[in-house]
Amino acid sequence: MWLSILVTILGYGGMFGAFTYIAFTLTDVSGFAASTVPWLLIVFGVGLFAGNTFGGKAADRNVDRTLVVVLSVLVVVLVGFALTAGYRSIDTAAIYGNEAGTGRAIAESGIDREELFITSKLWVADLGYDSTLAAFEASLDKLGLEHLDLYLIHWPAPATGLYLESWRALEHLLASGKARAIGVSNFLPEHLQKVIDLGGTVPAVNQIELHPALQQRDIADFNAAHGIATEAWSPLAQGAVLADPAVVEIAARHGVSPAQAILRWHLQRGRIIIPKSVTPQRIRENLDVFSFDLTADELTVIDGLERDGRTGPHPAEFNG
Repeated sequence: MWLSILVTILGYGGMFGAFTYIAFTLTDVSGFAASTVPWLLIVFGVGLFAGNTFGGKAADRNVDRTLVVVLSVLVVVLVGFALTAGYRSIDTAAIYGNEAGTGRAIAESGIDREELFITSKLWVADLGYDSTLAAFEASLDKLGLEHLDLYLIHWPAPATGLYLESWRALEHLLASGKARAIGVSNFLPEHLQKVIDLGGTVPAVNQIELHPALQQRDIADFNAAHGIATEAWSPLAQGAVLADPAVVEIAARHGVSPAQAILRWHLQRGRIIIPKSVTPQRIRENLDVFSFDLTADELTVIDGLERDGRTGPHPAEFNG
């Protein structure tokens, strides 16, 4: 019992720290947030570990509730901040667990729905015709929307043999108007060809891991040849390429950050990008990439950073 009480105290102490972090970060006040809040977040983490390991069911429930509350508020705050900063395209997915918070931020933003472009994705566990339709409705309900601008199959999960059934379900959603456009994510040319061979709708988008260290030119070329837009997830390689001397030099030449230089490289190469950040300064920074152009030589230099630097699973091997 005493451990359960202690874990609850730790959890709520951490929740206070998380809320304080949100408030101080968004108001650009750094003193207290930079020193005390990380320790409170560590306490929160200790509370989670202790509760899940030693605290029993009661402690687990208390800590789980705390975690859900903190993460939900964080999603609402950060998505709301991004919308206020000027973003109009929001990418989410069933597996991210943030559709409800995203929907709340959209509702509270006051921005006209037609100004926004909302994407969500079907998780591997829901592949199959009927389960795809049910999963779509669940996502729509969590988001509080009447339609999605883009709905994607998150992974082909080839071992399941179900992604073609899901594609037929997406075509149904497209015809119904509930999905304005449909596409895929992490599909290799062999997966795309099977979808195309169905003779119906060609995917509007293929969202793939793409950054200077992993450019996946074979997929991008296949996309282009079939009128499929390439959208880059993890466009900054989770920060792995930001310290590359060539990138740092190019960024300095233009008076921008390495992240901005790489995002600009993506745009000038004709790709859609979905950078991710939970830091307000970087959220603003990632949007400020339209006031400069990289030269042809600079683009070529970044092109040359390919090193098969995959950070996520391989689509031929990942099945959920």
